[in-house]
Amino acid sequence: GREWLAQQDSINQLREQGLWSNLNDRVIELSLYFTAAEHSAQQESRTLDRYEKAFKSGDINLLSCSTTMEMGIDIGGISAVAMNNVPPHPANYLQRAGRAGRRREARSLSMTLCKSNPHDQSVFLDTRWPFVTPLPAPRVSLDSAVIVQRHVHSYVLSRFLANVTQSGGQEQSRLTCGFFFLGKPSVAGDFSAWCRGFSASTVPQISLGIRQLLKHSVYEAKNLNRLMDLAAQEMDELTRRWRLEWEQLEAEAQEIEQKAGQQSPAYRAVTLHRERMEGEYLLRELAAKGFLPAYGFPTDIAPFDNLTRNQLRRFQQARQARDDNRFRRRELPSRDLTTALREYAPGSEVVMDGLVYRSAGVTLNWHIPANQTSAREIQNIRIAWRCHHCGASGSSHSLDRAGRCESCGEAVNPENQREFLEPAGFAVDFYQEPHNDITTQHFVPVEAPWIDADGEWFSLANPDLGRFRVTTRGHVFHQSRGVHGNGYALCLECGRADPMTSEGDLPRVFERAHYKLRRASEDGLYCPGSDTDWKIKQGITLGHESWTDVLEVQLKTTSGVWLNDKTAATTLSVAIRDSLAELIGVQASELGCDIKPARPESNAVCQSILIFDRYAAGYASSAERLLADLFRLVHDRLQCPADCDSACPSCVLDYDQRFITDRLDRHAALEVISSSWLNQMQLPEGLAFFGRGSKLEYKKLLEAIWHAVNSTHVNRVRLVAGGGIENWDLGPSPLRELAYRLAGQGVEVEILVPE
Repeated sequence: GREWLAQQDSINQLREQGLWSNLNDRVIELSLYFTAAEHSAQQESRTLDRYEKAFKSGDINLLSCSTTMEMGIDIGGISAVAMNNVPPHPANYLQRAGRAGRRREARSLSMTLCKSNPHDQSVFLDTRWPFVTPLPAPRVSLDSAVIVQRHVHSYVLSRFLANVTQSGGQEQSRLTCGFFFLGKPSVAGDFSAWCRGFSASTVPQISLGIRQLLKHSVYEAKNLNRLMDLAAQEMDELTRRWRLEWEQLEAEAQEIEQKAGQQSPAYRAVTLHRERMEGEYLLRELAAKGFLPAYGFPTDIAPFDNLTRNQLRRFQQARQARDDNRFRRRELPSRDLTTALREYAPGSEVVMDGLVYRSAGVTLNWHIPANQTSAREIQNIRIAWRCHHCGASGSSHSLDRAGRCESCGEAVNPENQREFLEPAGFAVDFYQEPHNDITTQHFVPVEAPWIDADGEWFSLANPDLGRFRVTTRGHVFHQSRGVHGNGYALCLECGRADPMTSEGDLPRVFERAHYKLRRASEDGLYCPGSDTDWKIKQGITLGHESWTDVLEVQLKTTSGVWLNDKTAATTLSVAIRDSLAELIGVQASELGCDIKPARPESNAVCQSILIFDRYAAGYASSAERLLADLFRLVHDRLQCPADCDSACPSCVLDYDQRFITDRLDRHAALEVISSSWLNQMQLPEGLAFFGRGSKLEYKKLLEAIWHAVNSTHVNRVRLVAGGGIENWDLGPSPLRELAYRLAGQGVEVEILVPE
């Protein structure tokens, strides 16, 4: 066959023209070959439907799938599943492997490629891993105020929309953003007014429903009118941002129509985006913005606008989108903003459906800055800072405010200040077509987040062994500073951006006048930002700040020295994270862990251990009631059953930590959390009123007293501090705080401290 092909002049001519490939040769030779396609949630549903049909018919015999194939999609006739790495959890493995042999195939195969990282190699040595690893039973936590508030929003919005649809509105299953946010007055505005006018006496059924929803949660004693006001405020802010984006698209469409006409690609592109905004499924938009419960899916979704001129020409108006696909927003590929900062960052390359797209900029907050003084406020440019003295971090609008630490008052070093912009999304150049060369991809380095717990410190059961604090409003700052770590050059007019050079100079694209990122016309419309120096922002960081549950622990050794060994602290952070996940019955991947330098005393430095929720689910903040069991479990976990030299999957090494194996050493951690350390954590006999099983209660007990007093409406309270409580630093400060709070409600308080 090959000799015959070599003798065909017509085929050789087609080969020289690039019209005949090796694949055509294999067809003629009747050789086996693979026809592959990408099946991932980053693609349009119509594309996925086409690939699924082609796979079932045999036109495609290899699907490259993302993790979304684990559940919810059933494709029969799969005889083999090949995984290019070991899944992070046994449940993931069982879901993926179970895709093969579901239709009584004569034979089926599941094959896993184990890479050279420790997690994969450990599974390679113990292939029973997915079948013998126990799965923790799930539990329900009601400690997160954010999660409870979102469920209140869901309930009241459903009651409001029921009235709207009964009066002739759209069906609830097909509610669109255009229907809800547009119009004067808009449905969103009516919802806010309805919430503010709420009265428990006039709508007792809704009041009863909210009370049942709040039962045994952190909001059980919360005033209902206050909760409804919060719902109205969040909806007003969400509506304002949505309308700003839509109005900017409307203004751009009119401008392009006047200059280039309705037939220009730029006009059709902006019109398409406007239609996508209006047709977006409302409930998906509200969940993505954090107004409604996301049920484990990430919020703060950032789309990647990969629409180019040629794609627009091929785009079919009859399109279909899955309302429940959280990985595509407004029919565009999407990621949670934390992930998008590294995968979609300007200068990086994204592979989708066999094509390589280069990110060329960001989507601004859809309001072109009118002048230099208003640009910062309009684009929400902020300053993130981290104190080298005490380890605190935060953000502010002003350089003056960020000049000093809000916790200790020390001056913040300039290198620990980040002027950052939180992008609304990312985009490619409208006139730069993708290519299929994946040999030279560019990636943006991952940077560790800045985490700050804030709040009141509490001593451990033995104050000589350390302290801790928990919060449901911990501040987490994720950042991306480009491939060279010097930030980005960003045009505040059109959103075009590119990493600064390794020397900190402007990238080549801004050395001369540049085209608009998304709205340039075919004949080349230069961006007005090219003529104004202040509109080209240099060295800016792309960032995202969120507020979530955080546990911060600062430990002392048995000799009374603050823990300042980074290896031991990092290992303990992983062990505490994994042990806490086991105690509350969730996967360890739901929690993040890190360390940071801190100053617990004026003359001491230590490494703070930080455990935080990835999606504000109330996990980390529940640790205070589990501290006694938590440290015992940490000690047991460090006693590796495989007796490893430093770290392995049997103790503290898991999928998330595969890149920091050089900073994990269970022996260093055991020198801190030793048997003698645990013995010193026991309550002294004078305070162990219930025997050896006695546990120390922290501020949750005081909160319980506060809610009990509020619910029973008593007017006099006597608080008795246990013997020796002043010597243990538990007392007079939390008790005095509680007394002040009760006194503010008109309750007479008496505190007794026995001699």
